[in-house]
Amino acid sequence: APPPLLDMMRGRGHRIVLLHTESPYQDDEQLARAAHADLSLVNDPVNLDRYREIGPAEYMPHAYRPQVHYPADPAAAKKWDLSFIGTGFPSRVKFFEAMNLDGLDVHLAGPWLNLPPDSQLRDWTMAGDEGCVDNDQTAGIYRQSRCGINFYRREAEDAHAGEGWAVGPREVELAACGTWFTRDPRPESDELFPMLPAFTSPAEASEQIRWALAHPGAREKAAALAREAITDRTFTSHARRLLAILDR
Repeated sequence: APPPLLDMMRGRGHRIVLLHTESPYQDDEQLARAAHADLSLVNDPVNLDRYREIGPAEYMPHAYRPQVHYPADPAAAKKWDLSFIGTGFPSRVKFFEAMNLDGLDVHLAGPWLNLPPDSQLRDWTMAGDEGCVDNDQTAGIYRQSRCGINFYRREAEDAHAGEGWAVGPREVELAACGTWFTRDPRPESDELFPMLPAFTSPAEASEQIRWALAHPGAREKAAALAREAITDRTFTSHARRLLAILDR
């Protein structure tokens, strides 16, 4: 909503709570709106002090829906060795093209519409489609995958201060679906998911995925522990937290 509309609503006695979901990539834009809110909820606290210079602000992690994000039946067959759902930013194209995924059943979904004509990734994407994947489809793909991966984009829509600290929604949803994944390291991710490996290069990520595929028992045990780590990160739990904040 544009700031004048927020001001009009506040002027009529409404309390404005904004949930900012693009930190730190778009903090400059979000801070401009935060100045017109009674409370800002931020998905990454790396720049939380900047929000609090303007007004009340709290870190609110990403969440999942238990009725959508849940583990597969243990007897269910897996369709893919590796899946990734997200936008095909140039940094991600470069990363996945550098991985050693020969011989694996790979599925890349989401908007990967600007791939080079000769990109090997075209064999694994929904090329030619609009690329949109809804929440139910996303969770279904995760449940049909032996492994997942989280790679944060290196691009930002606007200049931003600091790198991300918090886990993104992909990690939370993968864990909730009981899918093992290797991860782009971040401080909160390292705290939440020490049972899952972090990579520093495409080659290392490739090795970790092949190890997990070769050790299904260890893979499933780690995935179960990751799911336990985010049990309380549901939208219902966070709604209760918001009400407690507002009561204060």
